[in-house]
Amino acid sequence: TERTERTIIMRLTPSSIFMTVLISTVMISLLHVILTHSGSHRLFRSDFLRIFTGCTVLRLVFPVEFPFTITIISLKDMMNPFMDVIYGRNTGYDLRNLIFVIWLIGLVCCLSVFLFRYFKAEQAFKEVVRTGTVNNTPVPVCCDSIIKEPMVFSFHRMILMPEISYTGHEIDYILDHEQTHIQYHDGMKTAMMHVLCAIYWWFPMVWLLKKDFRLFQEIRTDDVVCRKMDDQQLLDYASALVEIRQKTSDHDHMEFTVCVVGESDRILENRIDYLILGTYRRKTPSMVLAAVMIVPWLCNAVILEPHYDEILNQKEMYSEAQMMDGVLIQRKDGIMVYRKDGIEYVVKDPSWEVFDGLEVIEE
Repeated sequence: TERTERTIIMRLTPSSIFMTVLISTVMISLLHVILTHSGSHRLFRSDFLRIFTGCTVLRLVFPVEFPFTITIISLKDMMNPFMDVIYGRNTGYDLRNLIFVIWLIGLVCCLSVFLFRYFKAEQAFKEVVRTGTVNNTPVPVCCDSIIKEPMVFSFHRMILMPEISYTGHEIDYILDHEQTHIQYHDGMKTAMMHVLCAIYWWFPMVWLLKKDFRLFQEIRTDDVVCRKMDDQQLLDYASALVEIRQKTSDHDHMEFTVCVVGESDRILENRIDYLILGTYRRKTPSMVLAAVMIVPWLCNAVILEPHYDEILNQKEMYSEAQMMDGVLIQRKDGIMVYRKDGIEYVVKDPSWEVFDGLEVIEE
């Protein structure tokens, strides 16, 4: 019987998820330090932040093995216990279905909470538009007492303003800032971060990323708004940010805590720090940016697999019927392995008749 061969485009495995969690933990921790520690503001420019933040998110969006991924046999104490528990190698209880059901329950709960809050906020938004004062400008502006701070909401191309007395310069800065959020579809990106958190509800670092992503959006928006300002205009803008915050209520309206691009004291402090240091004016060397852009690909280039001393050359390990449930994998290093239940065995004799009819996957 001839064997069929195919090349995998993308494959989601326990090992690929493990590597995603490991690498994302490092990237999210580094991003948090860069965004929130003032000393790092002198070293990392806003263009670097854009690339690195995007790479961090992409690493979570694609937790898979690609055709170019190279398998590395890990130390026994690293991957073997992890895979043994999941596939029940020692206990005889395969936990994959149980883990999937628990993950699915968490996903449904998180999405349900998000959608409930979103539709509640959507109703509040429609009420604000109905009762508030709407200025029919190219980007409509709606003023209402229910709004506690300038913001944009979800996918709507409208700026929401509180009924607070701002100066002319403050209004100009507010409109420029909020229009930039709309231009970059930040409301949609905020909603996508909620979905990402629902998928990775079991991974604590993704919730930290969600908070830092909001800070990144504000820093990126300041970068765009201040790009053509001179030193005096920059100081006026930073001063206006402080004045606007002081005029803002200390508590957000609960209806608008979802899919909102708004403000907080912690975010404002870091924004001012970036502005005063003039980080937005500096550019990161192109070679550094190019290196950062390939981080997700480099992270997906290697994956760790468990290592077992057993060599698949004895029929008593599996029956011939059980063998048909596995696949043969031809690695790039020339080694052929037999994979079954998440465990790989080195194949010393590929011509063994029990392999006839099995699918051969090329890495």
